[in-house]
Amino acid sequence: RDITQAKDYIDFKHMRDRLATWGSNTKAEAAHLLSMAGPGATDWHAQCPFANHMKLTTPLIAIIVRAELYLPQPGLAFNAFSKCGACGAKLTEAHGHHAMCCKYNNEFISRTAWHNRIRDVCMDIHREAGLQASSKCEGLLGADELAPREQDRHKDKVADINFQGLRPQVLGLLADVSIVHNTRGTYPHTPDARAAVEEGAAVYDLEMKKMFKYGPLADRRFYAFIALCVETWGRFGQMFIDFLKEVAEAAAQRNEALNSMPPDIGAHKQFVARQVRRYMRRISLVRVRGMAQRIQGAIYGVARNRFAAAGMAARLDNGEGQQLALGDSSVDIA
Repeated sequence: RDITQAKDYIDFKHMRDRLATWGSNTKAEAAHLLSMAGPGATDWHAQCPFANHMKLTTPLIAIIVRAELYLPQPGLAFNAFSKCGACGAKLTEAHGHHAMCCKYNNEFISRTAWHNRIRDVCMDIHREAGLQASSKCEGLLGADELAPREQDRHKDKVADINFQGLRPQVLGLLADVSIVHNTRGTYPHTPDARAAVEEGAAVYDLEMKKMFKYGPLADRRFYAFIALCVETWGRFGQMFIDFLKEVAEAAAQRNEALNSMPPDIGAHKQFVARQVRRYMRRISLVRVRGMAQRIQGAIYGVARNRFAAAGMAARLDNGEGQQLALGDSSVDIA
């Protein structure tokens, strides 16, 4: 079974690499395929949604599958009336690039919930290993007195999670959860630098930015810091994967049945590997659910704009007298 699984994984990765190099018509497609080929990107297919926040409805599954196959989303098909319902920008693609990049696209709190659910599942995983985690991080780092910009020297830098017990040599392990889309949300929707030719370029760049922002300050406050970054299409950052391995090792050390086994049979190594895949499946499922809700929210916004524009056009075509309020006055345009 293990040999077959390893062979399937190698064949799948080889196929993805060939498609990304030879079969893509645009750089955006190549960036998408390279991200989808990352470890854990499609693990949600094997995860049972045992909690409410993990359940997927049929419309969400349809959006996710179309996104993974890089097919246009029907609800985002653009025409003269297609505008983002959040920022008002004209849509020039139907794959959801703008939907996932627009910071104003928070329909049904989809943008905030996406981040918070990934944060919460990371804390749940940490607690299941017998460790502590908290999202209350205000005041732990404080302001960065050595920041190059004046405004940053008086602003409290707040991480997303404070993990306790994983690294006893420091006061705590602080983490910042981030989701990055490797293709720009504005026309011409080109991938971020190197994302179309280098695996994990977008998530690696974000990791470095986060480490530069928080790392030196955390060291001075006797904390450790990691950036838990993942791409929207599924690729985990290396720091994220290393963190999950570290948690799995901690869970293995607390497993009495595992510790009673002889060390030469490889049970410890197999346990850690299974736990890491289990963790990645859970996070992957939460990630695709949030991605689908972001696109779904954008579809609702586009539909709202279309109905409003079509209704206004119909009323004008019927010759009805419309009063356009201009301050305290009005103008009849019939």
